[in-house]
Amino acid sequence: MTDQNSVSGFPTRRGCSATFLGCRLVGSSQPFFYAGETMSYKKCRICGTKCSGIYSIKPGEIKTEIKETVYFCSLRCAKKYVGTIKTQKRKDLNKTIRNKLKETDREPSREELIEILSTLTQKEKKVLSAIAVGTLLATHPTCKEFYKQLEEIVNG
Repeated sequence: MTDQNSVSGFPTRRGCSATFLGCRLVGSSQPFFYAGETMSYKKCRICGTKCSGIYSIKPGEIKTEIKETVYFCSLRCAKKYVGTIKTQKRKDLNKTIRNKLKETDREPSREELIEILSTLTQKEKKVLSAIAVGTLLATHPTCKEFYKQLEEIVNG
């Protein structure tokens, strides 16, 4: 089972190279270490599992918002982390645009209407469309007239 190539009292199995730190022994789930050395594990920023730090993002490497080196257990978790940064940045931008537009007292221009529409949440868009359909139906049109009015509104 063991041979004369054991390092500092830690046996190796035949055919297994003991030159790399963290080399897994054949048939063993424990990593191989030299005497007195320990493997430092990092925690994944997304799922919290222990990982060896294979996937990491250094400060300023991808996003400027990352201030310290972040470690991940998989590429999936790394992509998820970058996605949350993008989402948060978009939400912050929408919040600032919305606050800026709330303070104006004049009638919005066409560009501002587009900005307003871009800052609406899905729920607000559904409510707005329900109100628009309700006002169209308040005139009691026939189905043909309804779709004709809708087409006129869409094509402007």
